[in-house]
Amino acid sequence: MQYDKEKYKAIQLPNWMLLHWVINPAMAINELVLGQRIPKLSLIDQHSDRPLLERQLIPCPHCNTLHNALRWSKSKAFGNWFGLLCPHCKNDIPCILNYTSVILLALTAPIWFWFHKPLKQLWRAKKLQKMQASETQPTSRTRFPYLKMGIFFGLFMLLFSLVMLQVQANFTHTSVLTAIGVNILGGVFFGGWMKFVLERKK
Repeated sequence: MQYDKEKYKAIQLPNWMLLHWVINPAMAINELVLGQRIPKLSLIDQHSDRPLLERQLIPCPHCNTLHNALRWSKSKAFGNWFGLLCPHCKNDIPCILNYTSVILLALTAPIWFWFHKPLKQLWRAKKLQKMQASETQPTSRTRFPYLKMGIFFGLFMLLFSLVMLQVQANFTHTSVLTAIGVNILGGVFFGGWMKFVLERKK
């Protein structure tokens, strides 16, 4: 789509943050269970001195509307199993997919394929109702739950680590305690890193 390349910086593959979402198997839980989705293209306003979280825009390729990314923050970041809906034209905003999600969806396609269309229609109707109920675009600074984000990330990584230990037949007290310690530190680091990235200014 067309955008001012002098004013906006494009965030798209192979950007390292998007690559992490694509290749990290744990992100499949975020996509398939929690319904978190990442757009294929995001724009960063380079002329603004506000924190990154507040100058990130998500464009709709259908109507060229630029949406503030805060629209899909906090609780609205969840439940987007079928993607992101443009509040303006009601079309789908293209999103990336985790490769583990693709594999799991392909393997289970005979189960969910028959219910996909009616479930998506029901999901779209509920999303559109929520959008109409809260049409105000967020403009003020939003306090983001970085600690909670880090805790959830650490728990998901811990569950993934325990499954891998079980598969590798290395499920011992030492390995479990090590996995708990590593993932607690990983969760704290992830929360702190996201705070640094999303609140840093130009």
